[in-house]
Amino acid sequence: MNVKDKVIVITGGASGIGLSCSEKLLLRDAKFVAIFDVPSPSVEATVNKLKKQFGDNRTGLYACDVTKNEQVESSFGKVIDLFGSFDVLINSAGIFSQVNWQHMIDVNFTGLVRTTLKAIDLIGKHKGGKGGTILNVASTLGFKPWEYMPIYSGTKSGVIGITLGLKHFYPITGVRMLLVCPGFTDTSFSPKLFSATYFDFIDAEKLKENTKGKICQPWVF
Repeated sequence: MNVKDKVIVITGGASGIGLSCSEKLLLRDAKFVAIFDVPSPSVEATVNKLKKQFGDNRTGLYACDVTKNEQVESSFGKVIDLFGSFDVLINSAGIFSQVNWQHMIDVNFTGLVRTTLKAIDLIGKHKGGKGGTILNVASTLGFKPWEYMPIYSGTKSGVIGITLGLKHFYPITGVRMLLVCPGFTDTSFSPKLFSATYFDFIDAEKLKENTKGKICQPWVF
């Protein structure tokens, strides 16, 4: 993908795979990377580091919890006000929770649907936009669910389903739908894999044993 002079929105762009994308896209001369993330001292420090490395005018933090419609609307609105449009949306926001599975579904699937549909509405040719690209980050567990992470696997299966479904409307929307499915990746929620289990019949020790040696570094492109 040629990203030179492109305006790119990345959900969850301040950590893990999202941060890796942010760095690589800036290195490849993206015009601006808008990081949609939930503000925190670590997130703000990360974005400030990117600004120092690449310039204040090439990246920015937009306070956005993808489970909150008003925050999604506001963040996209600010990007539109600044640039008139954007070229690419990368949906990399995601969490892993062995306990709060409702919130995990809200972030990993419902939030991604929300930002995807909003982006299509804003840049779709059927609405007078110029078209563009949406890249959704799912997981290999979306294709082959793992019994130790059934609900997480389900959220990623949902991401695969909506992406493959929406891609057929490219002739109408002008929005390419792309999908990547990383394997086990070393991110900020990796330690949570072993913190607790969804159900009392899932053995945390077996989970730990079955994950050993499978976690790799965040992918880059």
